Amino acid sequence: MIILMGTLGGLIHLTTSLAKYVGNRQLLRSWVVYYLLMPAEGAALAPILYLLLRTGVLNGQVTGLAATSCVLNVKALYAFAGLTGVFSKQAIEMLGDVFSTIFKRVQAKDQSTNTKTQ
Repeated sequence: MIILMGTLGGLIHLTTSLAKYVGNRQLLRSWVVYYLLMPAEGAALAPILYLLLRTGVLNGQVTGLAATSCVLNVKALYAFAGLTGVFSKQAIEMLGDVFSTIFKRVQAKDQSTNTKTQ
């Protein structure tokens, strides 16, 4: 269901964007592949963000009793999956921010410098 909602969100994005560009007579042939891939992009992003929500990466830090009994609303997850498809560009940017935060580059001192002391 998450994948279907992501696909639906991608279709919503596709139709609104396509209608805008066709209506303004600005649709370019080179964008056809982009429009064909929008639903697939939403379908691919939705499960990734779903897993991030379920594992707590995007929930923030919860402590106490709420941490042991944290139950996510299924309808809210479906809505979030649909919005992921609609706002796939922003979702990709957010995933990049999450990835950068989790896997920060550690500035380590280089221990293997080739300095010879005589």
